[in-house]
Amino acid sequence: MYHTIFISAVVMLLTTVNTAQAQPLRPLQARQGERVEALKVTFFTKQLELSPDEAKAFWPLFDEYSKTVVKHRKEKKVSMEQIAERGIENLTDDELNELIDSRIRQAEENIQARTTFFREVRKVLPPRKVIKFYKAEEQFNKMLLKKAAEMRESKIE
Repeated sequence: MYHTIFISAVVMLLTTVNTAQAQPLRPLQARQGERVEALKVTFFTKQLELSPDEAKAFWPLFDEYSKTVVKHRKEKKVSMEQIAERGIENLTDDELNELIDSRIRQAEENIQARTTFFREVRKVLPPRKVIKFYKAEEQFNKMLLKKAAEMRESKIE
């Protein structure tokens, strides 16, 4: 039952985003991000069966971890845009090596952030719920990717 309600909420979210085309892009992206975050909180809280105390301890840890991931995602986007604008053939070896070093640093920082996150989460959640998080994270990401693909397909048609 919850799964059906949640999927319906995601569909409504994506439909709303699709019909709000006349609004400026930045506010739309902000609202879309806020909605995804709200869905994420609901989804993970339900999937992990977090008590109020567990949620109070879990979410600040998750938020800190998410900030690192988002920061690196933005840095990666900037790097990829730089390559696209100038063309890979127009970048010097030094510039390309800087990009490679940046990507390696980002990957190392992501691994460190994830390791820190799980070490801290293990202190506030029972092991069963930590393992449930892995599965819930995968399910949530697959669901978002599927809905995004469906939206792209519906725009093409």
